Amino acid sequence: MRHIPKVILLLIFAGFAWAQLGSIDGYKILNKAQLNLPLSQKKIVVYKLLDPVSGKTFERAYDQQGNPVDIEKLLSAEREYRRTLYGKLSPDLFEKLKETSSEELIPVTIWLSGLDLSKYTERPAVITREERIQRTQELVNLNREVTESFADIIRSMGFEAAAGQLAPFVTAKLTPDAIREIEKNPEVVAIY
Repeated sequence: MRHIPKVILLLIFAGFAWAQLGSIDGYKILNKAQLNLPLSQKKIVVYKLLDPVSGKTFERAYDQQGNPVDIEKLLSAEREYRRTLYGKLSPDLFEKLKETSSEELIPVTIWLSGLDLSKYTERPAVITREERIQRTQELVNLNREVTESFADIIRSMGFEAAAGQLAPFVTAKLTPDAIREIEKNPEVVAIY
């Protein structure tokens, strides 16, 4: 029996899968995913499509009835609905606060805004090891300024807090009242 290289088999299977997905309006379907928006009770199908003429890929989204939808608009509405229901709290934490005694300490992660990363968003095509280390250290220092000052706010409330080193978050164990108070701080993006 003759051996067929893996690459050839993968190409055959990829072609078969591509043929199975079909096309929409003359564009080849490369991928398909279903997106559930639980708060607005919508199910959206998002297709990654290929324009066979230009070779460019793009996305299109459709509702359950097959009508095109603006995915960004729907996601924005879902985020707004979520914020209206839960504020800055995760749904799990929101529910936990309902059933927790006022003295009980709840472990939380508090994500913060306030980092200006515009200087770091574009990375040079070629970067030396020393430059990469320097950029990383600058990011760590910038992050530490934000997280340590916020951790100090929590400590001043009488709780222990640990500042994130590589991302803008602080972890702490807080009472339900303290969580609700911290949620009001404009630097807080989300609490989990």
